[in-house]
Amino acid sequence: MSIVENRIKTSIFLALLMILTPVAAASTVTSFSDGSSEVVIEFKDGVKTVNTTDGGFYIQGNQTITSASMNISTESMTFSSDYRKGAESKNPIWNPILNNGATSFSDISQFIFENPNDNSPLPVSLSSEGYITDFESSNQSFSNTTFWGPQHPTDNKIVAWEYNKKDPKITTAGPDSCKSGDMCWGTNFEGDDYVDDTLNSNGDKSYYAWSLDSPAIYLDSNLNDTYLRFSSWHSLRTDYTPNGDLTYPDCAYMMIRSSPSSNFGNTGFSYLPIFIPFTTGVSPNDGLFVRDDANQPVEKISNSCNGIPSNQYGLAGTSDTFSNPGGWSEIAAQLAPYLGNYVQIRFVMESSDSQETMYFSDRSGWYIDDFRIGESYAQNEFFTIKNVQPPSSYDDKQ
Repeated sequence: MSIVENRIKTSIFLALLMILTPVAAASTVTSFSDGSSEVVIEFKDGVKTVNTTDGGFYIQGNQTITSASMNISTESMTFSSDYRKGAESKNPIWNPILNNGATSFSDISQFIFENPNDNSPLPVSLSSEGYITDFESSNQSFSNTTFWGPQHPTDNKIVAWEYNKKDPKITTAGPDSCKSGDMCWGTNFEGDDYVDDTLNSNGDKSYYAWSLDSPAIYLDSNLNDTYLRFSSWHSLRTDYTPNGDLTYPDCAYMMIRSSPSSNFGNTGFSYLPIFIPFTTGVSPNDGLFVRDDANQPVEKISNSCNGIPSNQYGLAGTSDTFSNPGGWSEIAAQLAPYLGNYVQIRFVMESSDSQETMYFSDRSGWYIDDFRIGESYAQNEFFTIKNVQPPSSYDDKQ
């Protein structure tokens, strides 16, 4: 009889265990022995525990996890493009009146999203009456207009301004980097001596001028800030005079021409003075010097520099000085006399045929970046896109 009772008790116990097991499995631990609701696990042996493929992670066979927590996070994806291929290849309509309020702007007057001529949609951007570029996306239609002479005999490279990436691992000339980003314009990315770029076939030095032209830029009559500003780095030839003083046979400067239309025709360029009060990083007798009519004037630009009028300032020597480490400066010029017209800016660097002893070895040339005319963009505006729907077809996902 006792044997039967034991069997009945065992059966009842197993049945209860089967009933209660799912309940136990579904229970959730909400606190730990110390009363806290979470715990931090530290892996101090350097084992890689991150897995971005299937959401799990793995440890070595001789390790044991006694408790765990999970932190879920995502990383945003960044796109850099203003062209979309597929069902939405046309520019979207940003005007809140036309898109049923799908967009809203903090100050709609600070944005451009329609062509003023026909109200067709444009990529949304902050408005500005001026012209601004950092050259990161393209050369912005600036163009080398240096006379296309023969390749110089040192490395068979055309002597010209070039738009390029400034990487100190690849290019040794000039500054360590562009003023902002990776791309800028310069005269000599491949070497730190533009003088050898101007050798004749017989090895003699010759006069040479590098020129870079901006596109035609319209200056709005209502422009509040009438100044041109750009980042500049230069290191130009400096010579000793017979008495041991310094003189500057090479120079760099700006020129300008204007026209009521964007077609300048035969309109010539004229010297554009540097506006010293708004120029930083260089100053008179420190990267910025007066041009003199003498052949070897002390601490001045010599008469071998043709484009700067007498007693006017130009860039000479170097901008990389004790007072301006790194060498980048900001050059300014006044454009108020040209408001209401189209202008074109020319950047010129001249190399002379000087035969005198040179002062220092770095003659990397001239680099420019961050070109701006007028006010900068508004910096603190924002807009909101509402009711964003996920793509409904594969073509929309491109």
